[in-house]
Amino acid sequence: MSVIIILTVTIFLSLLYTYILHPAFFTPFSKVPFAHPTSSISSLWITWKRRQGHEVRTIHKAHQQLGPVVRLGPNEVSVNSLDGLRKIYAGSWDRHEWFLQVRAFGEVPNLSSMLVKKEHSVRKRILAPVYTKSYILGSEDFRILAGVLLFERFFPYLDSVTRSREEVNVLNLGAAAGVEFLSAYMVGVQNGFNLLGKGKELVQRKYLENAKKKLSPLMGAKITDDIKLAVEESEEEVLQMCKRAKRSMEKAASGSNEVETSSHPVVFAQMRELIPSKEGITDQEELLHHIASEFLDNLDAGREGSAITLTYAIHELSKQPLLEAALRKELMTLEPPLIYPAGSKEVSESILRGLDKLPLLDAILTETLRLYPTTQVPLRRVVPEGGATIDNYFIPPGVTIHSSSHCLNRNSAAFSEPEEWKPERWRCAEDTQDGNMEKQDAESNPRRWFWTFGSGSRMCIGNHLMVLILKLLLAAIYTNFKITIVDDDDIQQSENAVIAGPVGGKLIVKFSRVG
Repeated sequence: MSVIIILTVTIFLSLLYTYILHPAFFTPFSKVPFAHPTSSISSLWITWKRRQGHEVRTIHKAHQQLGPVVRLGPNEVSVNSLDGLRKIYAGSWDRHEWFLQVRAFGEVPNLSSMLVKKEHSVRKRILAPVYTKSYILGSEDFRILAGVLLFERFFPYLDSVTRSREEVNVLNLGAAAGVEFLSAYMVGVQNGFNLLGKGKELVQRKYLENAKKKLSPLMGAKITDDIKLAVEESEEEVLQMCKRAKRSMEKAASGSNEVETSSHPVVFAQMRELIPSKEGITDQEELLHHIASEFLDNLDAGREGSAITLTYAIHELSKQPLLEAALRKELMTLEPPLIYPAGSKEVSESILRGLDKLPLLDAILTETLRLYPTTQVPLRRVVPEGGATIDNYFIPPGVTIHSSSHCLNRNSAAFSEPEEWKPERWRCAEDTQDGNMEKQDAESNPRRWFWTFGSGSRMCIGNHLMVLILKLLLAAIYTNFKITIVDDDDIQQSENAVIAGPVGGKLIVKFSRVG
């Protein structure tokens, strides 16, 4: 009997040492500060915080109390430092399998769901040329689609609701306008979404409802038949856009003249031409599904980004009438200004390049993107073989490691009063190369910590396009209209890390004409 007791105690002590005492106190990894007393032995604590919707604020508080590297679970670490960004994201560590959730059509990958560096690099090299700032600013196709979308859809819609004194939900307006611009650049204005204007209310509502359902599993929702149907309808809608773009290109190649106003399907054409040779996908149906998967992911990100950013920019400006007046004055320096109605419905290259150089507009947009990033979800990576040392802490291989825009964008050393919306901070910030952190010396420089679009080789590929679209929308609105807030109840940003829109799902306003 005593032998059994001794054996039992020995096994218990061995297990206690192996799974609790050793990982907690006797390994280099144990030196990383614990965000919770149980972090070295269990993930239950951080899992519970995620289910409550308090993940990012909990992690941010842990960093404020414990420093740049904190341990959230036995195999999970959060990093909030420039050293971490350089090694994790500039180093292109493999993504965590969490990102597989954003595949489409079952298991068809896209840039966001490609876990390993090589696969991602091939796809990025295909897409990158048409997403550079220089390409977009000089693109005749973008100028054509911008003219159509602004002067034939966006302006007439705003003019109509102004005349009727109709209330508008800015969140939905931003989503609809953003997805129209993005889809037009992808597949051509004639093949993309048309969600604004009279008679489009039901189409817009259906699209936005499906979009919300499609993303809900990322935020913890159980996958129901209703959600499955929304996903299928969303995927089929974008697949049909790709098929229309293919037919448009075939008509153009045959010399057929399009009757309707059209623009070249810039991104579709790029992918259709290069994927077969670069990725070996030659079957036409499979190729269309790969292109559609990429577009679905980009449209989801861009739609939510446009909606949330426009909502909070307008809300913050409404509280500062002098700043709003200064912005309107700056916008009138464009040559020509974006005035509606106008003699010309063109958006010239000089307008686009002028928008890109307006300092106050840029500061307002950048500060909104900093304080209200669309997604605050930690961007999970996996520590490579051999492990890594970050901020003097050794992290073993295989550990899930991540940073979050919520934490980085609120670093108090770089951002005084980080919870306040202060566009003036960007007027003083030193200019940097986009995404290049090595060219700055000061750890306190705001542009080095700004992480709304990520950094490194997996930085958001559409960031330049999204910024230009948002500048166009803000310029179009504030050059021509004044805004009165009608209902901003529950305007505070959701703590949900994936899609961080306003809790109330709305910002209700009325428009009136300037002057």
